[in-house]
Amino acid sequence: MTFNFRRPTPKEMEAILEERQRMFQRFREVPIEGEMVEWRNRSYLVYPGVFWPHADSIALAEYYVVKPGESVLDLCTGSGNLALESAHKISDLYHSGYGFGPRVIAVDINPNAVRSARDNVLLHAVSPFMEVRESDGLRDVIPGEMFDVITGNLPFTDHPAGDLVEGTMYDPGLHVWRDFFGGIDSHLNPGGRIYLANANFGCIDEMFDLASDHRFNVRHIGTNVLEDPHREFYAFELTRMDE
Repeated sequence: MTFNFRRPTPKEMEAILEERQRMFQRFREVPIEGEMVEWRNRSYLVYPGVFWPHADSIALAEYYVVKPGESVLDLCTGSGNLALESAHKISDLYHSGYGFGPRVIAVDINPNAVRSARDNVLLHAVSPFMEVRESDGLRDVIPGEMFDVITGNLPFTDHPAGDLVEGTMYDPGLHVWRDFFGGIDSHLNPGGRIYLANANFGCIDEMFDLASDHRFNVRHIGTNVLEDPHREFYAFELTRMDE
């Protein structure tokens, strides 16, 4: 499996890392009572140290699919924005007469992220359709709990992380990704789909290698490009090779 993309130049990468550091500082400066952030025409409450809804997940939000009756798991949920996209999809289907389907489960290791996501569930009035749990990746997902759709905006840059805030974007040694691929098959229903975000400065090659090692096909489904500095954010769909 291959995906043709342009890696950042060393100068571009330096600018990207500087931009990341500014974002970390901004996350730390959020007042204790939280701050409202706009993303895709909706408002989200974030607390200190929580990864904001950002451009890196826009392509994923625009192109991933949830069908009637499908259950969804969202990993590294942050403020819950991507999980809430799923909850809104399920809510819209319900109010269109498709019946009450399975709920969205959103998980994050950061207690403030869990708090943000839970408050955003109430803010968006989708509590019948979404549940938020504290979990280190898949470790605290109930054994045998299965999903039709799994989404994740995992930290995709192999770079040292000094604290939990930097861990929202940096994954030293790509341990989060390795744990993800090592355990995801036991939570994905037959015929299920995985949707992941990544970037031209992220672990694209490693993602394809890990997917192949665990017998998943990878399909590029969308791109979002930002400038100053130049960054390309991608959305991918993964399905089992034998299905």
